[in-house]
Amino acid sequence: MPDVVIVVDMQRAFLEEGNSLYCGDEARRIIPRVQRLLDEQLKKGSALIFAADIKVIEGKPVAKRGRTGGDQ
Repeated sequence: MPDVVIVVDMQRAFLEEGNSLYCGDEARRIIPRVQRLLDEQLKKGSALIFAADIKVIEGKPVAKRGRTGGDQ
């Protein structure tokens, strides 16, 4: 039976070293688990919803400490 999976704040700013909001190597451990879950759910026909809070200044996405980029 299909389900709905909601993924919240899986953003590069939190999960890639060098980004201003990086949460550390421990936080990266969730990535393979989330990927497996998404793969399984897609095979079942489930809907995937991705939600992220992004601050925008002058029309550009900005992380809290001033980094800019579309994937923040």
